[in-house]
Amino acid sequence: MKKIFFLTTLIMSLGALGACSASADGISVNIEGKPLTFETEPFIDDGTTFVPMRAIFSALGAEIEWDPDTRTVTSRKDGTEISLTIDSNIAVKNGVMRLLDKPPVIYNDFTMVPLRFVSESLNCAVYWDGNTSTIDITEENPLTGKSMVLFGDSVGYGANWAGGYGKIIGEENNMTVNNLCRSSSTFTKNVMSQDNTHFRPCIIDAVDSLDKSYDYIILEGGVNDYWSHAPIGELTEGFGGEYDELTYAGALESIFSGLKEKYPESKIGFLIIQNAFTYKGAEPYYEPYYELTKAACDKWGIPCLDLYRQNNPEVGINVKDPETTKKYFGSAERPDGDGCHPNELGYRVIFVDPMVPWLKSL
Repeated sequence: MKKIFFLTTLIMSLGALGACSASADGISVNIEGKPLTFETEPFIDDGTTFVPMRAIFSALGAEIEWDPDTRTVTSRKDGTEISLTIDSNIAVKNGVMRLLDKPPVIYNDFTMVPLRFVSESLNCAVYWDGNTSTIDITEENPLTGKSMVLFGDSVGYGANWAGGYGKIIGEENNMTVNNLCRSSSTFTKNVMSQDNTHFRPCIIDAVDSLDKSYDYIILEGGVNDYWSHAPIGELTEGFGGEYDELTYAGALESIFSGLKEKYPESKIGFLIIQNAFTYKGAEPYYEPYYELTKAACDKWGIPCLDLYRQNNPEVGINVKDPETTKKYFGSAERPDGDGCHPNELGYRVIFVDPMVPWLKSL
């Protein structure tokens, strides 16, 4: 029989958490500035902090349901529902599967869940203070009043739903968003169009036209480079010097280097879109571009939100399923969808849902 816990307000739950101080290898956990206490100490596994299930959900004002038969915990708060299963790295948020870095586990007879995933899934921001070894969780929205500029291709532009993810994020978080994405764009310079009559728009040119700073600079793209067979190239060994913008690697390095030098106060991030291939056999040819993107971001310290890994035929949004593609990509003009350009629902589920906590964490 399922056990259901109805948990009320944040302050009430904070007072009922138990007597053991929340620390893991000297790490403290606070919610809205108030230290949490747990019945068993949290711990860190390969960079993921785990905390007792009931304590964290209670502290965040959530309702939880534990199913001992499937060993699954389901949490609900303000219209958001998330489910996690012991020893499974697949979580479900609002009906969509999400890939966890580490699965929930049983430890000292307590169900332990990943703190950051749980907190961000319930629309909280998570901050790490390395000077004090403290994790601070807050429901305040750090995006409110901030500015963001977007560079990318038709997915970022919103070819199937005007404005795309930028429009939704801006309106729902009171942000100023400048969408400079253009359809058919590539990072690589001098890539020919499909009809071989002109060069595709280049994201480098759009970045070079930027004439003021923004709080957030978000880059997206690379699929058109793959589709057009742009030369991949190789990353340079050091920093500085010249970058071959006629290759994908050189174009990324040129952009990353220029942005970090010109806008050192901006929070720069890279968005890798979902697996957009409705046909079989494309992934092995795309993955060299995907792997190089991740390597370039890692080299230059650019945080990367990897939706390709989160949404593929095994987990997340499987565009090879016709019904899924209709649901998240279909439109009046193209009811079946194309697996690449989302409709409004697709933008909300595939992009906005993981992007907002990611932006808050930058």
